[in-house]
Amino acid sequence: MIAFEFHTGGEVRTINYTTKAGKPATMHKQECYVQLMDAQGKKKPYPEKTSVSLQTDEHGRPIVYQPGVYTLHPSSFYLDRFGALTVAPRLVPAKANG
Repeated sequence: MIAFEFHTGGEVRTINYTTKAGKPATMHKQECYVQLMDAQGKKKPYPEKTSVSLQTDEHGRPIVYQPGVYTLHPSSFYLDRFGALTVAPRLVPAKANG
């Protein structure tokens, strides 16, 4: 399981850009830490800092992740237009062990 951990005050960045079609667009990203595995499948000793794209509500405001541990939802994986497996993280709260 790949675990994403969000802390209180995780930074949310708003990125304004222009699409290839010349239209203005906005993307929101939230900072978090991800616990990855090494080549042998063992948990790395320290989480690594990253950011994930946020979905928006009906008013275009970012829906931020609350502090806690999350994992990838199965809908995070899809085939792109070339048939290659692609990941676009959609996170759900991780279930507690035990």
